[in-house]
Amino acid sequence: MFKEVIGEQGERKERIHPPKIFVFIDGPYLSKAVNALGLRERNMDLDFQKMLGYLADPKKSELVGACYYSGLSFSASAQPFFQKLKNFGYEVIVGEENPVTGKVAPVDHQLLTDLCLDKDNYDIATVVSGDGDFAYAIESLVIRFGKKVNIVATRSNISTNLLALANRYPSQVRILFLEEHYQWFTMRRVLKNGKKNTGK
Repeated sequence: MFKEVIGEQGERKERIHPPKIFVFIDGPYLSKAVNALGLRERNMDLDFQKMLGYLADPKKSELVGACYYSGLSFSASAQPFFQKLKNFGYEVIVGEENPVTGKVAPVDHQLLTDLCLDKDNYDIATVVSGDGDFAYAIESLVIRFGKKVNIVATRSNISTNLLALANRYPSQVRILFLEEHYQWFTMRRVLKNGKKNTGK
């Protein structure tokens, strides 16, 4: 919590401001994490609405933005998923598509760019990725701008550089392992007939 002292007619008052949180999700990484956790094998999937509420608890913080960086193109088949994310409050960002090969470029650079450019809009950045390419930027945000960063990743796929940051700056860099938290934002997968798969 952040306190602001306000003078009003000679009186001193304190007003508590919850920290502002911005969520950045590396979509390709998260998709691999879901497979690694075996969720789809158990007919489970992530509930992105619950996930956003869990990562930025409205009772303790103020969510100022949430971006999902997708490795999928804006194809017709991906539209229902993208629209669902938008309905939940995410901004969907995709990599540039190669006009020749049709492949979508990695979204790491876009996430990294927004993480830095939006630094004045948040107090805490929550980065869902275990990619070590983000380590230098995260450390710069911490030591140069006093930001706090939550890293959400799996134990089996997280860079040692990110783990080192958590050890070096324990009060500013926190790691949330999905293995210990995913149960709070999962759901049964929905079949095409609209019914939830019970797994039976």
